[in-house]
Amino acid sequence: MPSPLPYRLKGPLSPAEYQFYQQARDILRGKYMICPKVVLSELLAVTSTDRSVYQTALNKISRKSVDFVVCDAESMQPVYAIELDDASHDRPDRQERDNFVDHLFATVGLPLVHIRYQREYSHQELAADLLAPLQTIRSYANLPTTPEEPQEPEPQPAVTAPARATRPAATPPPLSSQPAKQVLCTHCGAPMRKIAATAGPHKGDYYWVCSNYPKTCNNFFPAGEHVKE
Repeated sequence: MPSPLPYRLKGPLSPAEYQFYQQARDILRGKYMICPKVVLSELLAVTSTDRSVYQTALNKISRKSVDFVVCDAESMQPVYAIELDDASHDRPDRQERDNFVDHLFATVGLPLVHIRYQREYSHQELAADLLAPLQTIRSYANLPTTPEEPQEPEPQPAVTAPARATRPAATPPPLSSQPAKQVLCTHCGAPMRKIAATAGPHKGDYYWVCSNYPKTCNNFFPAGEHVKE
């Protein structure tokens, strides 16, 4: 009979994390699922094809996790992530880790919400924290296409005046043979659409939104432009 191994069973969540999970589950019940303790290497993919760069990048995330990831209940696509910040997040080494993770999530376009750890949470305040990113994402996804997209020309009335001799029109300069650069989704590879937010604090800002949003992909990120007044 093999000798016993030095392990024992323990729950995945601390009492404080479980209390937060219960309240968050009640607030987001129905359309969203909350996944706890998600390892970053299971959530994110390294894009480099260079073996050395790939391994270095993978090592940076393979032992890091976020406290919770909120996913669409039907597709299980990540919608946003949550970090519970307790006193340990005030340490310099922890702040360095947090800055890296914040930059990482900004790079892949997945919102990361920081919520300060508390022994008890106000249901109203917690609901505001958890629903705010969903309302922001909806304001980006449910918008009309950008007005910069080409439109069909309006038909012109027929000319009935007598024809007269005119000089040949100048030959127009040749159009560039280079097609406009297409922005592809970094999550699924589908084309991105540039749309402008019509409500909220980012009203008028343009965003690139995946054409598969929200059915199979939740990727979006700022385009760095604003609607001209």
